[in-house]
Amino acid sequence: MNTISQLLIADEGYSSSGVTGEITNIFEHKSGEKNGKPWSIQTAVLESGGSSIRLKFWNMAEIKDKGGITILPTDSGKGPKGLTVKDNEWQGKINKELHIGDKARISWGESGSVEVEESPASVTTAENTQVVQTSGQASSLPASVVQNINVMDICIQGATHLRQKYPDMTDDQFQAICSCFFIEGNKSGLNKSMPSTLL
Repeated sequence: MNTISQLLIADEGYSSSGVTGEITNIFEHKSGEKNGKPWSIQTAVLESGGSSIRLKFWNMAEIKDKGGITILPTDSGKGPKGLTVKDNEWQGKINKELHIGDKARISWGESGSVEVEESPASVTTAENTQVVQTSGQASSLPASVVQNINVMDICIQGATHLRQKYPDMTDDQFQAICSCFFIEGNKSGLNKSMPSTLL
């Protein structure tokens, strides 16, 4: 599950693992036909944790009510599909939008009520559990957890460097940058290249 802050700094084409928040603004539902096929689009604004992002719902029934919503992608077997971050350029400024396909799963109600699935990289199995050295003491932390700790340590260092360069950065932005670094790092396999002892 992504936070809105993470989506606002994500790359064009990033596939979201899901988002939750409050629909605070709804725009006109538009529809038509192209090459003999019907289409529809509706824009809304999602807010959570002091951040907001524009949503674009494609080929769905008209949304009429504001309120809590959770949107999850479909599982194609090759990663999440149906929730894609797009760059929308307007008057020289690029704004992030989350495009939602008709296969996405939508739940209405109180936002934030969906249980977030544990990342496969942090699941403990008999094969990846080993004794590791932490601060001079033996511990039974799984190797994969220690590798993720090392990745997060590097991500925090990177975000700290940016914070020194941009002192007006908020705590939410700092957290979002750390999370984005961590997600993208693990997507590229960085965690698997980390040692199983703490850096």
